[in-house]
Amino acid sequence: MKSKEFLIELANAPYDYVLTKKINDVTEYKFQTDAEVMYTVRFMRTGDEMEIGFGAQVPGKKPTMDITNTGDAFRVFGTVKEILRSYLASVSNHNGQPPLIVFSGKGSDPSRIKLYDRIANSIPKWIQGYKLSNVNDHDGSRYYELKRNVS
Repeated sequence: MKSKEFLIELANAPYDYVLTKKINDVTEYKFQTDAEVMYTVRFMRTGDEMEIGFGAQVPGKKPTMDITNTGDAFRVFGTVKEILRSYLASVSNHNGQPPLIVFSGKGSDPSRIKLYDRIANSIPKWIQGYKLSNVNDHDGSRYYELKRNVS
């Protein structure tokens, strides 16, 4: 199997995840990797904007939003992709899908920014109706905005 095919397979084999919190405009999911890293994916809705944030709890360390270096990035992001799909499907019948999705990545590691760039450009393929509308670097982070297409 070629390395690209292997990475695609990893991204398409998400970890099992659970909805752990749904309070007002905050929804939270969790999943655990084979390396026992616990990830939290949080959606925070404010008006027309939904912010995605996630962090990791490596065993024996403090929770972090930094790179964990567990070598599992493609499967982790594949899981985040599935959680995003699930979340958007759940809100489409209630208060509607958000017109604007935002997320950011720290710019301290060029490989991480490259991965986030790839994710930002892939979201419109994963989730119909959104397009990457803005990428902005500020204070050592890169910010991404995806707008919902208006029909």
